[in-house]
Amino acid sequence: MKFEQATMTPTYAQRLLAGNIGNRPMNDAFVRDLVGRMRRGEWADNAETVKVGTDGRLKDGQHRLQAVVDSGCTVPMTVVYGVDPEAFKTIDVGRSRTAGNLLAMKGHGDGRTLAATAAMVWRYKRAVEGGTWTDLSKGTPSPDQMFAVIELHPELSDHIAWAKVARRKIGGGSPSVLATALLLCQEASTDAYTVWNDVALGANIPIDSPLLLARQALVIRKQRGGLSLPEQSVLMCKLLKAWNMWGRGETVQQLVWKPGIERIPVALKPQEWITWAA
Repeated sequence: MKFEQATMTPTYAQRLLAGNIGNRPMNDAFVRDLVGRMRRGEWADNAETVKVGTDGRLKDGQHRLQAVVDSGCTVPMTVVYGVDPEAFKTIDVGRSRTAGNLLAMKGHGDGRTLAATAAMVWRYKRAVEGGTWTDLSKGTPSPDQMFAVIELHPELSDHIAWAKVARRKIGGGSPSVLATALLLCQEASTDAYTVWNDVALGANIPIDSPLLLARQALVIRKQRGGLSLPEQSVLMCKLLKAWNMWGRGETVQQLVWKPGIERIPVALKPQEWITWAA
């Protein structure tokens, strides 16, 4: 076999893709993710090879090559020529590393929950910065984007530890949702921890307070089982909406947030509670 440390241009990638015969179907979402990484300068040659068989057919690397074409970027890649066609069945059978695995390898405790929380924060920030409900309820950050969120918010691990305790006290809710809501509210007010801790304890909350309804929403979601990503997003928006309504001194009988109809809530600061228009 012949190994080449290649400078992969769109033209070179197109030539290799011409031999992409009999491969698995192209995953367009994965290609778009790789395109984003390349355009943001996150791409690195990690020695994972593009493989070309002795029959001239592309055996592995179609998504990476298509991303080069679609992005128009030139990136480093390792290409190996002369792979036995029979070796095709052994390619990509290993278990992929999850985001949680990557964080654990960097020494973070509970990498799985930290990865889920960082992804929720990333989706939320993306959605409120000119995005839509879809941006909030779908999508996965690249490893570099996830690490950037964690670097920007080193307190996330502490929030998650609190959220796990709060979840047990409430009897429901997602640690990632609780930790994200606490983070966003703390960006608005230093009193956020005290407020949400009271919610977790069920203490100092008037019976007609939106925060009591937020607590009940967490319990109801536990009774209904696991939360899908869109359901987690709706629940987080309910918590933020409850925070804002509580701050404005409103009382409600029902806590509802309608995706795609209502704007995505932003945790308001105390000085904004009076002036903000619902």
